[in-house]
Amino acid sequence: MKRTPLVALLAILIAVALALAGCAAAPSPYDKGEAEVPGAPGYEPAPSPAPDGIIAGTGQAYAPGANAPLADQKLIRTATIEMQTQNYDTDLEKIYTRIQALGGYIENSSETGKKPEEGEIYGRIAYYLARIPKVRFDSFLKELGKIGTLVSRSVESQDVTGQYADTDNKLETAQKKLELLQNFFAKAKTVDEMLDIESRISQVEQDIEALSGQLKYYDSQVDYSSVSITLQEIVDLKLVKTDTGLNISNAFYGGLNAITAFFTAIAVALAASWPFLLFFAALAAGISWLVIGLKRRKAKLAKKAPAAAEKKSNPDDMIKL
Repeated sequence: MKRTPLVALLAILIAVALALAGCAAAPSPYDKGEAEVPGAPGYEPAPSPAPDGIIAGTGQAYAPGANAPLADQKLIRTATIEMQTQNYDTDLEKIYTRIQALGGYIENSSETGKKPEEGEIYGRIAYYLARIPKVRFDSFLKELGKIGTLVSRSVESQDVTGQYADTDNKLETAQKKLELLQNFFAKAKTVDEMLDIESRISQVEQDIEALSGQLKYYDSQVDYSSVSITLQEIVDLKLVKTDTGLNISNAFYGGLNAITAFFTAIAVALAASWPFLLFFAALAAGISWLVIGLKRRKAKLAKKAPAAAEKKSNPDDMIKL
């Protein structure tokens, strides 16, 4: 019974210590809110669960037990078509009419060349970059196959489902961040706090604008497929396919033109570099003159040497001495 006051005192001291520790660890309301603001120091966004039909961490769509694409899959489809026609004006009008009828539009167009004259095979060339609603893309390509003569065709698809989902998630996060910053700005008590939060708000607004623009670009490319169309005017398709003599003649004259161009280029290069050629010619002439002079001097010395030796060893001269 004598130890009861001591035990009670120790229990009270332990309770007070635990209470003080809890108070020291608890953050202030402003600090807690600031840490939750995306982009603030110490902020680490928690991984969000993947939505249904999306593989976590990849943004790629999947369907359990099947490989079929989902309805919300984002595909950018493009096609490049080259055609030849003997009915240039008529077929060009057909292409334009079908683009309009399908709800598409022409993003840009150009035309080169002129109507073929007598003896010519090729004439005008028209180029269209058409944008066709994605649901009518395949049918439009089939209709183009009935116009003129197909020369080449290529179709490509780019899956941007993952990029689209990633951009959309970033936009949602930026919008939440903007909302929190606006709330903090309304509660700011000092000018420094207001300026700091206002700077963050400006940066987030720029991010939102950029992300929104990226999503609009994806939507435009996905909703309206691109079709590049080249239509070349031909006088007679049979001549293009069967006139071997004409092809050989064109190749022969092409070779002559290449040879002419080669020698013309050499002549132009020589004409442009005449000062250097003159300098090197003078230098070569000087070197040749020096070499010839040295050879002549060496020959003269070689002729004088035997005569001098013979004069020194003459026996008659020895007797006279």
